Amino acid sequence: MATQNPTGEGPLSNLAIDPTQGRILRPLLAMVHAGIQDDLANYADALREPARLRREEEAAGCLLAALAGGAVEVRGEMRTLVSELAESIDLANEYERVVAEHDALGALLVQIEGALA
Repeated sequence: MATQNPTGEGPLSNLAIDPTQGRILRPLLAMVHAGIQDDLANYADALREPARLRREEEAAGCLLAALAGGAVEVRGEMRTLVSELAESIDLANEYERVVAEHDALGALLVQIEGALA
């Protein structure tokens, strides 16, 4: 369950979040946070690493507090959660393939434009 004190015990930081990125991050992290809470509430006995999931829940809660403008103790668990989430999204969206296709189409477009000039 999320900590009652997302600021923790260490030094506090305010994360500078661009408003446009905040509108993307808030619902994404809220969804992750809710999913973790659901897993802990409904599947605790089946989880392989419940302690890890509790740390992820706390990290997501702290990040949501930071997005709301609160000062938080920045922890390694936050980095891990964000890194793993980014990797998961990249895999789900086939990021490497999309970048390769974009690069190939861009190179082709340059050649076509050069031939038309």
